[in-house]
Amino acid sequence: MSFTGQDYPNQSAPGFRDPRALSEEEWRASLPSFGQQLGTGLGQASSGAVRTEAAPSVAPFSTQDRLRSWRATPTTSNTPWVWWLIATPILGSLAMWPIVFAVFGFENVLLLLASEDDPAALRLVGFFFCMAIVIFTVTMLLGFADRAALRRLGHSRTASPWWQLLSQLVYLIVRTVHANAQTGRGAAPLVVFLCLQIAPFVLGVIAAIAIPAFIAASSTP
Repeated sequence: MSFTGQDYPNQSAPGFRDPRALSEEEWRASLPSFGQQLGTGLGQASSGAVRTEAAPSVAPFSTQDRLRSWRATPTTSNTPWVWWLIATPILGSLAMWPIVFAVFGFENVLLLLASEDDPAALRLVGFFFCMAIVIFTVTMLLGFADRAALRRLGHSRTASPWWQLLSQLVYLIVRTVHANAQTGRGAAPLVVFLCLQIAPFVLGVIAAIAIPAFIAASSTP
């Protein structure tokens, strides 16, 4: 009979022992472990008649963890910032001369460029140096903006803007390698940059050949 005044069922079952006849150690040993009570299967099986089913296996990562770690595959590496980065040195160089002429005067600039011992020429050199620093700072900021835009497009590996300390060419080469590995393309900025760098040299060679030939032809009676 139980503590409530009722008989225990299956008292005649083989191996049944009245709980009232158990010692405290035997009674504690017959209890299920904490993990078995929760149904997690973490506890050891007890020596009593309690029987639990093994808990189903749980995936090590939840769906939210998978969503947080999931990245969309980038489909493009084209950003407006990389084109501004390529164009800024060219536009800055073109804009530099009108600014110099406006500050120093057209005739004074020509005289300062021709002179060697004039102290005023140092001011002109310092002005050119400051303009170069401004252009370089702008291109560095554009490099950081380009990297941020690439990361928003899903690129996990991007070129560091600090590569521009070596040259823009190095930055664009590293950028092209990373972009091509993730999208299969992305060489257009590098190709355009090389064309813009080579074009002045090619045009200079053509002019050096064509102008003397034109002068010689026009001076022939």
